[in-house]
Amino acid sequence: MFHIPSGYSGLDAVKVIRSTLQPFGNISQFNVYLQISDTASLSAKKRSYLQLSGCHVIDTPHMNRKEVADKMIIVDALLYLINCKEGGATPCFITGDQDYAYLLSQLKAHTKFRTILVCQHATSPAVLESAADHVLSWYNDVLKITPPSPQQRPTPNYSERTTREIVERPLPSCYYAEEVDPERERVALLLSIIEKLQITEGPEVKRSSVGRTLLETYPQKFCEKEIRTETILRANEKGFVTLGEKRETPL
Repeated sequence: MFHIPSGYSGLDAVKVIRSTLQPFGNISQFNVYLQISDTASLSAKKRSYLQLSGCHVIDTPHMNRKEVADKMIIVDALLYLINCKEGGATPCFITGDQDYAYLLSQLKAHTKFRTILVCQHATSPAVLESAADHVLSWYNDVLKITPPSPQQRPTPNYSERTTREIVERPLPSCYYAEEVDPERERVALLLSIIEKLQITEGPEVKRSSVGRTLLETYPQKFCEKEIRTETILRANEKGFVTLGEKRETPL
């Protein structure tokens, strides 16, 4: 979970999260993962309010092991989704960790699952945001407050790494910014655009449609035609897409 402002109690935080996610369906499971050894990370009062508000507070003792919380979250999420595979579900991850991008991308292949990512737009890797079906801002959409400036932001809290909510029905967003390779980021954005176009145009998408949509959706990153062309060719080289012989032939 990201920083909870001092004016918010655990009860307030849960209330605004539930209110924000209500349009996506009924919340059937709400887990918060905390490192048990870091008692200073979350006050006893806030922890108590989280629990009293219906959250399942899960301690993650690291015992000198890495990424314990991440592994527990992924396992718990997959086990839940296995049980929901018939009726579908909409899992929501509150995180800025780009390691979750792979999980979110894989869930896109299953039509009965739609994912929500709650993150900080200013600091979250683009590859993470592009992997989710729906992205929300922690400060703007959930807390509905102005994000603090970099000087005001608290030290990254690794014991409150991620909160996960599970929403019952499938309807269509802490770590701080990491260095993201621009080329890899552009390829990830390209693949997300292709997936969206395949919904409306079918499995065979024309290069002209992809280039036009890249420019319209991400004008700052794909303002130059050479960049759009280079990104498509790079994706082809890596085997992510297959190009036709002519520009107007399908990808």
